[in-house]
Amino acid sequence: MLSFQDILAKTTEQRRQIRESLDHVKGDNGWHPEDSNLYEGLNATDTAEVKAALDSMTLAEVLEKGSTAMGADTLVATKLHDTLIYAARPYDICPEIGYVISKWEGGDLGINITVDGSYMPKPFVGGKLEVNASFVKATVAPVSYGIPIVAGKDVVEDQEYSIIQWHAEKAAAAIGEKASQMAIAVLIAAADGDGTLNGGNSGDAGNTKWTGATTTGIDTAYTQNGTDGFKSNSIITSPTAWMDGIYSTIPAGTVVSGPKRSTFDFNIAGIDLMIWPSDADLTAGGKLLTMVFDSRNAILTGRKRWLEIKNFSNPIEDIAGAVVSFRQDSVTLYKDAISKITET
Repeated sequence: MLSFQDILAKTTEQRRQIRESLDHVKGDNGWHPEDSNLYEGLNATDTAEVKAALDSMTLAEVLEKGSTAMGADTLVATKLHDTLIYAARPYDICPEIGYVISKWEGGDLGINITVDGSYMPKPFVGGKLEVNASFVKATVAPVSYGIPIVAGKDVVEDQEYSIIQWHAEKAAAAIGEKASQMAIAVLIAAADGDGTLNGGNSGDAGNTKWTGATTTGIDTAYTQNGTDGFKSNSIITSPTAWMDGIYSTIPAGTVVSGPKRSTFDFNIAGIDLMIWPSDADLTAGGKLLTMVFDSRNAILTGRKRWLEIKNFSNPIEDIAGAVVSFRQDSVTLYKDAISKITET
């Protein structure tokens, strides 16, 4: 494993470029690894060794070492961003409920969504192929959000680096949760894309049930989406809906196992189920909602400069009060890949 001094020796040019980027941090300009990357220009072996060594240290350890080594403050920038990424991940469901994109040029992004049934293989006629797909358009228009790392300046001065790390992780978790709330709201509204949103009222005395009988239950929602050509693999429900009716009405003998995706709680009959912690985020008109959908066709999220760090030209002195930001928007793709169950 490389020592801290070995990391510094192998990344002299990369750290110089990061320092140049940090010198331009002011106003709306922040720092992001897209601007200058610790690993850009390193060969494969050095990249693996430097990353493994840096990953083995906590942010607190890098802050402590970086405060006494000339030029090491730029390693703090890289380690802070890595820490934010890992801390946000358990709270960020967007990559697990749909597509996430981030590499397009410019601000807004137009998405062409093929009308279901218009895009399919056709026979060659006279050696030619004519495919006349129809499209509906949706626009990803990212909105900016941010949150400060609220560790006080006195914490930095007293070198309480573990407390600083904790505050950074809390900021990242809050961003992951906000990003998820935004995507859930878009999934519920289903305002974009092709098709018609499925769903209906639970009709079971204020309870959502797995088997809805003559009302809309999980099984009914699954069938609705299937009728429209989409195989549901995801359920998002609330704590109350889960406890009041869903779990107790799962038919005996149904296979329940660990989820296939880490932010989900169970896999039931081949469908990953997530109990989102807040009833409020799955409520409309005072009524609880449960979403059943095909994550391969339901929603797309666009992001710009995920976990950018602003007010951060001096990575050690400025870490307390630095602002972590992101820009995000989501659109639904096929509304009929989504079924919304409403408790009545």
